[in-house]
Amino acid sequence: MREVIEFREMFELVDKDKGGSIDSDELLSLTKLMNMDMNETELAEMITEIDTTNTGEVFFVDFVRCMLKRPNIDYTIKDVQEAFATLAGKGQPSGKIRKKNLVHQLCTIGLEDEQLDADKVEEILALSEVDAMGYIDFDELASLMMGTTSKGK
Repeated sequence: MREVIEFREMFELVDKDKGGSIDSDELLSLTKLMNMDMNETELAEMITEIDTTNTGEVFFVDFVRCMLKRPNIDYTIKDVQEAFATLAGKGQPSGKIRKKNLVHQLCTIGLEDEQLDADKVEEILALSEVDAMGYIDFDELASLMMGTTSKGK
């Protein structure tokens, strides 16, 4: 049940016009956010695969069906928290990472053609809470990424 609620929240974020379905433009925005380069043909194929109503749009039921088929995550919340601790570096308050540092790190790690751009990172981090000093809580962000709560760590 919790998963369906999370899927509904994700669906509503992508359904920018609040029309009750995700059209090709909205799906294209999602793929760009996820750093998935797709051309129009690939996007059309994706919609055809997901769309059971043959309308060219993805409705919530189809979205849930698609999300349930996604591969399982093979890392733990502890793995994510340790990665953030490494990115934060020394001298940071325990359990915190400065948002601007995280954005910089995420935009510069990896091969140049695999790096995220700052707008994408900002869009991803928009769901996380930033305190008055510009810090993000590791546990909260890791939990958000993993779809869990940080309360029972």
